[in-house]
Amino acid sequence: TRVIADTITEYPLFSFVWGDPHAHVLALFNQALLLFLLAFAYLRWTGLSERGRWVLVAVMALSLGSMPGINSWDVLVYAPVILLFGLLIWQRVRREGASDPYPWRVFLVVPVVGVLLYLPYYLMMNSAGIEGIGLVTAPSDPVSFLLVFGFFLLVFWASVLPELKKRPLLLLIPVVIFLLGYAAAACAVLPLVYLILRRRNDVPDIFAILGLLLLTFIEFVYLKDNMGETWYRMNTVFKLSLVAWMMMSVAALAMIGRWWEARSAETPTRFERGQQRQKYAAVLIVVLVLISLPFVIPDMSYGYGGKTLDGAAWLETMHPSDAAGIAFVRTLPLGSVVVEAEGGDYTYFSRVSSLSGVPSVLGMPFHEIVWRGDAADEVTARMNDVRAMYEDPIRAPALFAEYNVTHLYVGPSERERYAVSLPDALVPVFEGDGVVVYQV
Repeated sequence: TRVIADTITEYPLFSFVWGDPHAHVLALFNQALLLFLLAFAYLRWTGLSERGRWVLVAVMALSLGSMPGINSWDVLVYAPVILLFGLLIWQRVRREGASDPYPWRVFLVVPVVGVLLYLPYYLMMNSAGIEGIGLVTAPSDPVSFLLVFGFFLLVFWASVLPELKKRPLLLLIPVVIFLLGYAAAACAVLPLVYLILRRRNDVPDIFAILGLLLLTFIEFVYLKDNMGETWYRMNTVFKLSLVAWMMMSVAALAMIGRWWEARSAETPTRFERGQQRQKYAAVLIVVLVLISLPFVIPDMSYGYGGKTLDGAAWLETMHPSDAAGIAFVRTLPLGSVVVEAEGGDYTYFSRVSSLSGVPSVLGMPFHEIVWRGDAADEVTARMNDVRAMYEDPIRAPALFAEYNVTHLYVGPSERERYAVSLPDALVPVFEGDGVVVYQV
């Protein structure tokens, strides 16, 4: 997940094997939906009924508008991509002379309706946003870059080989970029130049161009956030390369499918038929190996005997007392708020709210500060207030009321973190193996 230095290059499949419910993983499904809708609209628009066109516009708006609420980085790419496809569809309608009273609707209606559908959410957003744009002074090592994106680039290089032979002078463009010190970008620019100039305007080429543009962008430019000097391009590479990955995977596999289809259309000789059977057998073996991988890969459960879809199953072995306490918290009625110890990011703390779904007063403080704009003062105040709820029985009742707290959780982590001293009025509603849940 850290192939390119000081960035995150998490392969999508790894995210699923790891069982990561992070925003960038959830967003992959919506990305796949919108990529399909864009391809479908471009290929089938002129053959759709008016009702079909409006339904397609509505679903595209639903998908695009949801992006800031799922993974806001995606909308930075897909908003202009929607405009591009809107222009391409508009151009296609005019070129083919198709009957369409509103050929501009994808270009204009989709973004407007997308915003209106989620307007209440947008009005309440308080995100840190982007502080500016910076130039990358230490680009990716080309070997690392090819380890991450080499499969796609190989397919695209093969695709543009005929054009490369016709226009070899265009190689000067990636050569100049290479000499400037951006060797990784040169790897992406080489097929990009030829794909743009061959002007096929078909879906695989369009998605390949968009993906390669993103790869080129992240080698020259980064979006400034507050990740510090070392990790300054981490999120730009991480989030935008995932979008590029989705686009390039569609393009590359479509190109491979076309080559396979073209070869299959030729009448094979007896020898070639034998070769084809061997290839099909090899493909079958690869598919069977891939299907069996989940059953033979090393145990990633860190000793608790995992291989289950229940993300909380490890509690039973590693933290049995919390397993029982959190199981009780899961039964609390809707609207409950639980207090638990705050212990930084990427730690065992925040386990009660994370594994029950019942909100707490504060979870990962660093993430809150990073993504909630000017929230540093409030986060610090909440950290102090959570401590006071456990250590100051005089102030605690007023703080319970301020944060609408209904239950307070005291387990091994709370006793480790705080000198626990609670108000007498709290009522224990669960006790077991070192865990007590109090009702406020």
